[in-house]
Amino acid sequence: MKLFAKLGLIGLVSGAAIATAVTPSYAQGFATRTEVYDPGTGNIADYRRDVTNALGTPQADRTRDFLSLGMGGSAIFSFASAENVDGYFSGSVTVWETTWGNKSRQSQYDERIEVFVGNNLNDVENWLSIGEIWNIRDGAFDTNQSDGSAGSGATLDIGNDDLYKYVRVVDLSQKRADGFDVNAIAVNPANAPAEAVPEPATIIGGLLALGGGALAKKCRNR
Repeated sequence: MKLFAKLGLIGLVSGAAIATAVTPSYAQGFATRTEVYDPGTGNIADYRRDVTNALGTPQADRTRDFLSLGMGGSAIFSFASAENVDGYFSGSVTVWETTWGNKSRQSQYDERIEVFVGNNLNDVENWLSIGEIWNIRDGAFDTNQSDGSAGSGATLDIGNDDLYKYVRVVDLSQKRADGFDVNAIAVNPANAPAEAVPEPATIIGGLLALGGGALAKKCRNR
C-alpha cells in the first residue's frame, strides 16, 4: 500500500508540474497604430506622410499606400488588436517596403532601416536592435503576389523569447531623398496566458495524477 501511495504522490507532483507548462500560440499580426512619426530630411510629398499608410496588410506595388521616413527619419509602431489586446509579440519582425524604381540594383535605390524592439516609448535609447533591412538586397520590396496574397517581405529574428510591445524603424538610406518607404510591418502576437493551449503531455499528466491519487486513496481505505 505504501508503494501505491508513493506512486499516487509522484503522479500528483508530476501532473502539477506539467500542467503549468503551457505553450502560447502565435499568428502574424500587422501594425495597428503609428505611435511616433519623426520624418527626416528630403522631399517627402504629403501623401507619403500619412501615418495610416504603414498599418495593416502590405499594399500592391505602384500604389501610394506607404509611409516615407525621410533621410534619417524614424517611426514607432504598436500591434494591439481585439485578438491581442495588450499588443505583445515575440520571435520576429517582418517589414515590407515600396520601391517603384529599379529593383535589381541596390545601388540605384539604396533604402534601408535599422529595426528595434522595446516596451517603453520614453526610453527608446535602451531598446534592442535586431538588425538592418535593405529594400532590394533583403527582399523587403516583395509586397504582394499575383494571387493577391502578401509577399514575403524581409524578416529579422529578435533573438530571444522576451515579449515586446513596439517596433521602431530608423532610416539609414544613403541616396534616396525620401528615405525608406514603409509599406507594412508584422509581428508574431503573443496571446495572454489564459488563452494558451496546454500541450498533450499536460492533459496526460493530469489524468495520470488523478488516477494515481484515486488509487492511493483506495489502498489506504482497505
